Amino acid sequence: MEKLKPCLKIALSAVAICICVAAPAGWIAVAETPSAGQGPGPEVQKLGYFVGKWSGAVEVKATQLGPAAKFIEAADSDWMPGGSFIVMNWTETFPTGTGTTLMVLGYDSTEKLYTFNTFQNTGEAASAKGTVDGDTWTFKGTSKLDGKPVQSRFSMKELSPSLCATKLEYSADGANWTTVMEGRITKAK
Repeated sequence: MEKLKPCLKIALSAVAICICVAAPAGWIAVAETPSAGQGPGPEVQKLGYFVGKWSGAVEVKATQLGPAAKFIEAADSDWMPGGSFIVMNWTETFPTGTGTTLMVLGYDSTEKLYTFNTFQNTGEAASAKGTVDGDTWTFKGTSKLDGKPVQSRFSMKELSPSLCATKLEYSADGANWTTVMEGRITKAK
């Protein structure tokens, strides 16, 4: 038995290394692949509308936030591995330069609401929760303007399988809404 101890130690070490290396890789594969029959539900599948290459023009309205302007935007959108979220990488081209935005769309099955999270290259981040009613997606959130809390409402209306109208509105009281931006984006075929 004494002669087997070094071999046993090596064998156990090899097994431990295999477990430490192979198990996390397996866990990652499991995390990325839904189990048979347990794929994303119909609420998540509705997000598939946004998968693809999108581009369009947006008109910024003259408000207390600033003057009217126009910009062009383009996005590459795809399912995150696992099929539970849509990841959209946007590029915005303004008269003054370029910006980028990472947007993640998902569904919170506990709250029964869609989720909308954005992260901009300027360091700004926003999140909202929303619903879909027929062909209209509406997300509501809160943010601060000039240090004061405001409510935001972002809507996306499916005009066709490859055309979507967008609108961003703000409200100080949740009753009176001011349109800040409107646009149309088209999905490449």
